[in-house]
Amino acid sequence: MKSSGNNTDTKCVLQEFQQHQYAFTATIRNPEQRATPPGIEERRMDIYRELVYNNIEDLLANFFPVLKQVTPEARWHSIVRDFVANHKSKTPIFMKLGEEFVSYLQNEFSPQTDDPGFLIELAHYEWVEIALNIANEEPEWETINYRGDFASEIPYLSPLAWLLYYQYPVHRIGPDYLPAARSAIHLLVYRDNSDEVQFMEMNPITAHLLNVIKLNSQSETKRCGMQLLQQIATDLQHPKPDIVISGGLQTMQEWFERDVLLGTYK
Repeated sequence: MKSSGNNTDTKCVLQEFQQHQYAFTATIRNPEQRATPPGIEERRMDIYRELVYNNIEDLLANFFPVLKQVTPEARWHSIVRDFVANHKSKTPIFMKLGEEFVSYLQNEFSPQTDDPGFLIELAHYEWVEIALNIANEEPEWETINYRGDFASEIPYLSPLAWLLYYQYPVHRIGPDYLPAARSAIHLLVYRDNSDEVQFMEMNPITAHLLNVIKLNSQSETKRCGMQLLQQIATDLQHPKPDIVISGGLQTMQEWFERDVLLGTYK
C-alpha cells in the first residue's frame, strides 16, 4: 500500500510539473494571450521570450530572404509572431522549419488586404531550394544506362528534379519587381551531380514533356522516348510531328547534360 501511495504522489507531481511546462512554453509562444506563470520573475520571462522569438525569426529570415525583403517590417514580424503563437510544428529539426512555415502559410495564415497575392507562392519557391538541398532521395544507379539512347530507350528522370507551377513569376520577384498581376510560369528546379540547386524556366511544351517523362517513369508499362514524343505530337495536333520529335530529343539531351535526366533504364 505504501508503494502504491508513493506512485500516486509521483504521478501527481509529474502532472503538476508538466502543467508548469505547458504554461511556461505557452507564454513564450504567445505572450499577448498567455500570462507569465506564478513564481517566475517577469524580467526573466521576457529574456526567454526574446531569445526564442529572435532565434526563430532569424532562421526564417535566412530561409526566406526575398520574402522578408519585400514584406514591410511590421507585417513580417506580425506574420512570424502568429506562426510562433499558433502553428503546431511536427518536427523539432531546424532545417525543416521552412517547411513548417510554408505549411502554416498554406493552411492557417489569414492574408490581409495589403498582402501581395504572390506571398505564399514566393515562400514556397524559396523553401524548394532548402528542401532540395537536404533531400536524400537516391536514384537506383544500378538500373541506369548512362550511354542510353533516349529515342529507343526509356528516359530516367532524376528524383531530385521537380516541376513546379506558379501563378506569379516568383523567380524574378525582388524589391525592384513586385508583380501585381498574375503571370503563370513553369519552373524546373533540380539538384545536379555537384549538389548545386539549379532553376530553369520552361515553356508549356517542355513542361508537358517533363511531366510526361515523370508519369512514364511511374508507370508499370514504360514507353521509350520516341513513343512519348509521338504521343505529344498527337496531343498537340502538330502538322509536322518530326519537328516535335527532333526538338524533344534535343531537349532530352540538354536535360541529360544538366543532370535532370540521368540516362535511360537498363
